[in-house]
Amino acid sequence: MKVKNYLKFLSLSTMFFMAIGLYNCKPTASEPEVPTFEEEYKDVKLPEVKPTAPEAVVSTPATITASAAIASLSADLASGKVTPAVTAAAANVQKVVSEAEVNKISAALTPALLTSLSNGGALPADLKATMLAIAGNPALAAYLPTFTLPTVDGKVISGFVKETPAKNNEDIITHPDFSVAEINSPCTDGARAAYNTARASLDATKATQELLITTAYNSAVSAANASTEPGKAALVAKYTPLRNTALQALNAGLASLEANKAGIGAMYDLLKILYLSAYADALDIFDKLQKAENSAVESTTTATIAKALTARNKDLVTIQTNYNAALAGMEVKLNASFKTCHDQGQGD
Repeated sequence: MKVKNYLKFLSLSTMFFMAIGLYNCKPTASEPEVPTFEEEYKDVKLPEVKPTAPEAVVSTPATITASAAIASLSADLASGKVTPAVTAAAANVQKVVSEAEVNKISAALTPALLTSLSNGGALPADLKATMLAIAGNPALAAYLPTFTLPTVDGKVISGFVKETPAKNNEDIITHPDFSVAEINSPCTDGARAAYNTARASLDATKATQELLITTAYNSAVSAANASTEPGKAALVAKYTPLRNTALQALNAGLASLEANKAGIGAMYDLLKILYLSAYADALDIFDKLQKAENSAVESTTTATIAKALTARNKDLVTIQTNYNAALAGMEVKLNASFKTCHDQGQGD
């Protein structure tokens, strides 16, 4: 009986160990394969953005139109004729200047002063003020030059003006803050790595586009600033000949008066005052117009830079909008990748 029991125990033990051995030989379950997430982002890219051409600044220069009446008067005097135009001019001055004032002005116009004026010298301040006041009377308007002021984008520029520079809004560019679930596994790490690689490429493209736009803006600013001084120098070249022409007209008129002094009698002093008033007025107009045009040059530079800034900001906003849209799409893909990992049991 003992032998049978022993054999029975041995048989049961053998079966037990065989069962354990068979269990231990069972194949180990493999880890789920990590998907290739890079393919999800192969079509993610930013649309091309080219620099927008800034809106053009439209400016018009000042203009001066010489008086036809005084040109006709000078031509008549040069011919030695006392024409109706000559007597009408003297009569118009007489309406403006009293006899006492005529005598006072004539006394101030010494030979030395007239010689100085003929060489481009300036009228004494008090005499200049008197002449300008005479020229300002409507009765003599026909003998004076007319003019128009310069404009910049439809705005009349009458002198030095302070333009408010456009604000460089550095807050235009905003960066979205995406947050995704913090899951850790080989699958989610792969999803996150693919996303980060695609985003780095997107960021690089965005930076390249922004540099292109900023470079175009900086070039426009440099060109606008570089044109300011040459623009002002051109005004010197414009107004210097005009002043010389006015001086030549004055000298020619005074010379004709001297040549015809005996024939024109009392009109001599009246017409001399007319010529000097017209000359003083012309110089005053040239000074004011040159100042206005200098201001117009500066206003043009300011407006050009402001419009370049507007174009730049518009392009930067476009780039940022495109970037935000692309990044939002990438976030959707990343969250979908995390879900894939979770469904495979790799993200728990």
